[in-house]
Amino acid sequence: MNILLAAPFYHQPRGNKVTVERISKGIQQAGLETTILSSTDPANYTKTLKADIYHGFHASHFFQFMKKRGETLSPYVLTLTGTDLNHDLFHAEKKDGVTKALEGARAIHVFTDDAKNKLLTELPSLQDKTYTIPQGVLPLSLNDRLKSKEEGTFLFILPAGIRKVKNVPFAIASLDKLRKKYPQVRLWVVGPVIEEEEGNLVRDLVEKHSDWVTILEPSPMRKWGPFIRRVMQS
Repeated sequence: MNILLAAPFYHQPRGNKVTVERISKGIQQAGLETTILSSTDPANYTKTLKADIYHGFHASHFFQFMKKRGETLSPYVLTLTGTDLNHDLFHAEKKDGVTKALEGARAIHVFTDDAKNKLLTELPSLQDKTYTIPQGVLPLSLNDRLKSKEEGTFLFILPAGIRKVKNVPFAIASLDKLRKKYPQVRLWVVGPVIEEEEGNLVRDLVEKHSDWVTILEPSPMRKWGPFIRRVMQS
């Protein structure tokens, strides 16, 4: 059996990429085959696809993906990834597409019971096919090295693609208040600039607070394993 996983912006180091690769590896460990593609890559709008099950990540983008292909990929299941549930489901122009995608799915996956309750409050008819399966983790290598934490500091790490909905400036402003009492506080923002206007705002803030805020290019998830372990043990 082959399962095709379709995630938006798959070739960018966003949260969806980490999620879909983790789920893909879990499926493979169960003895099934997987294929991953980007649902926002125009090259995939005309590409011939063949799978036993299609797994869409992000209801709004998956709906648009099928619409641009001019076909319904069947059977399909959906994972709600955050923006689709918290924003698109209540957006005047996107709600209809999200609803149709959810109604057409054989099963719907959310990561928390809070997300499930939020979805079913809006669309109670989806009760019988909505399932909560929490996030998981992949084993991490101990051989990779990453930027070192300053000795004697308390480090916050914010992994986030820089776009308005992530509100990185709020994190910087909040920790700046905390630093007045605890000057050893540090912040690393790890992620790509997705919205240039928001990126410029965050860069200006990082420059203003360069003594304690650092912005880092995204790194493969596996490289964070040894660093996190060192931080937890220090």
